[in-house]
Amino acid sequence: MSMLLKIQDSDPVVPNGAWIAAGSRVVTKSGMIPIENLSVGDEVITRSSGFQKIEYLGNTRKFKKKFQNTVMICAGAISNEKDMFLSPNHKVLIYGAKIKQHFDHLEYLVAVKDLVNGETILNLETNDLEYHGIVLQKHELIYVEAIAMESMNLTDIDVQEYEYFNDKFVEEITEKQEHFQKLTKPILSHDKAAILRQNPDILLHK
Repeated sequence: MSMLLKIQDSDPVVPNGAWIAAGSRVVTKSGMIPIENLSVGDEVITRSSGFQKIEYLGNTRKFKKKFQNTVMICAGAISNEKDMFLSPNHKVLIYGAKIKQHFDHLEYLVAVKDLVNGETILNLETNDLEYHGIVLQKHELIYVEAIAMESMNLTDIDVQEYEYFNDKFVEEITEKQEHFQKLTKPILSHDKAAILRQNPDILLHK
């Protein structure tokens, strides 16, 4: 029996992976390119490893139903240049002196769902946005609309998300997952992120 769980058009999907809405611009070797225009083999800039080639790309284009929830990050909320729409578990990088002042480290990854404050970062219900996922050789931080966020972590995604990729991805994911055990930065928990929900200005990189 195939390990691939078929996604029905009528079924809302609750994604675990790092998914980015179409229209968001990714920093690549060729400049800022909308994520939906990227191809396997294109090189994106990472925070720690220079330019890295895209190994796989996933997208929700062919499915009528997209994701059950999405998080909208309004322009400027975390120094982003335009409104952004990310899957709830997608982690972004927060950093700077104010972060260090409130927590133990200078840099953290935090799931965008844990930053929702009802004003500048919003939780939206089921929508028809098209989403894309970028898989590199390992877990990295990439730049989208001038903010650093994680590329797809293969240890995070659920089986139901495999179908957003091609057959080659499904065949190779198990052996590839071992390269994704190490995260690029420590993760800030939901409870600790409460101070960021109450004081969103801490997220600004000034």
